[in-house]
Amino acid sequence: MIKSIHKLSNKHYIQWLLSFVCALLLLLIIIFVKLQNDLSFSETYFLNETARIDVIPYEGNNIKLSTDFNGNIIYPDWANDKHGQGMIFSIPITHKWKIYNINITPDHSGVLKITMRGPWKQSDNKTLPIHVNYRNLYIDGKKIEMPTDNFWHDDPFISQVKIKKGKPLEISFESKKPFPTIKEIIEHNNLNKYIQFSLFLIFIFAFRKIIRYMAEFHYNNHSRIDVLFLIIFFLLLFVPMSHISDAEKSEQENRMLAKKPQILVDGENNYGVQFDAWFNDRFWGRDLLISLHSILNFIIPRYVENKLAIKLPNDMIFNKAILKRLTNPIQHKMLEKISQNIAELQKFAKQIILNYI
Repeated sequence: MIKSIHKLSNKHYIQWLLSFVCALLLLLIIIFVKLQNDLSFSETYFLNETARIDVIPYEGNNIKLSTDFNGNIIYPDWANDKHGQGMIFSIPITHKWKIYNINITPDHSGVLKITMRGPWKQSDNKTLPIHVNYRNLYIDGKKIEMPTDNFWHDDPFISQVKIKKGKPLEISFESKKPFPTIKEIIEHNNLNKYIQFSLFLIFIFAFRKIIRYMAEFHYNNHSRIDVLFLIIFFLLLFVPMSHISDAEKSEQENRMLAKKPQILVDGENNYGVQFDAWFNDRFWGRDLLISLHSILNFIIPRYVENKLAIKLPNDMIFNKAILKRLTNPIQHKMLEKISQNIAELQKFAKQIILNYI
């Protein structure tokens, strides 16, 4: 494989193309992993394992329904009125299409409303759009055309069918949970576009270096430990970008965080400064670092006494021992001796001067 890649070492356009594709794939993986924090996205494509079929009497009187379905069925109070008691079917689904058959027998004639939707789940008092795929719906052998194959709780497919007393109603359909498409990933993606673009450029140049290195690896002696260290080091550089906070205020610091950078504001381009402030306020792990900094400041003294040097008011640094000797008060006996010496010196000077006059 390395020899094959080496043949491409002189074809720089192929290396750039491979770098572009690899960078795009890696960026999509990062976006895809981050989308797992999106509750509606993760519920639809990862967590959800059931489809939901509502069968509710729509016309008639006191219709009771029976079925041979062995799965999970509930009879909610809200689906019980003068027309009869409704049924809610929970259908186990996977990522593969599977055919399901339900037979329902009414004890009175009337009309049933059959609703095909996703399961009901709420977050922040809103129904999550958990999508489910349906296709090839047949009721009593008649195919029912559906406008699409993707439905959820608040956007279901509804069909009405007449029923006769004691005659089984056959319902057949296929269902599965959907795969996320590129379009849906882009629509749900909440990763900041500035971060995406920066990562994309970094990935392109990083893969360009890696591909060139692999092309020449067979003919050069490189330390694999050094290569591994560099790969781990550069991967760790992307950790702070893995989860950018979208908060507007820091409760920990009790202040407003920096706003998103703009390329041109009032005729001035301060994008770099704005981006730096915005990123410093929002990178992943920032709150943890602030907490650790506070703990370290509490444990480790911020000021340690320097026993060798001292800073004077005029910003000069002085040796403490020398300064102490210079600033110590002179003893009284020493002052008397100094005064006596000065007096004798003055007397001697006067005598010299008188001898020359």
